[in-house]
Amino acid sequence: MNMKTAKLINGICLLLLAGAALVGAATTATIMISGTVPPRAAIEFETGSLASKDLATLGVANLSHGTSGYIELAKLTEWSNTSNGYTMAITSAHADGAGNYQLKGGASGEYIPYQLKHDTDAFVQNSTTKSYAKTSGTGRVTTLMVNINAGNYSADTYTDTVILTVSAH
Repeated sequence: MNMKTAKLINGICLLLLAGAALVGAATTATIMISGTVPPRAAIEFETGSLASKDLATLGVANLSHGTSGYIELAKLTEWSNTSNGYTMAITSAHADGAGNYQLKGGASGEYIPYQLKHDTDAFVQNSTTKSYAKTSGTGRVTTLMVNINAGNYSADTYTDTVILTVSAH
């Protein structure tokens, strides 16, 4: 083997070793990306839907006549991002011992029974809960309605405070 051939072979061997070193020198790095979306269950009145309603503004000037069926109290938007959806509970400050919703007279202390409907679901007793599916990102628009029974009630101003609560499953 002549000197030229030996140098050529040595050069090739060095190139092969250098290439092997580069291949062996490759490394990898791994990163895990994570984050959390907390559960959300929320409710709010739609724009223009007041949180306080005088029934006279809804056409019920005399509670003794009742409402002749359900009338709209408010439009609501509800949200839930949990896969199992959410529950809605409606409670009344003046519910009787059996859980029936009632308006209470300020001076007379007399009660006027009424019923609530949330969307198409009747809430016939205090603290009744209903379950609903997960909502879209824009929420679920619903209607809260009331039906007041006609009767021979004392002259007075009648009120009740109704609390709507949504809870994630």
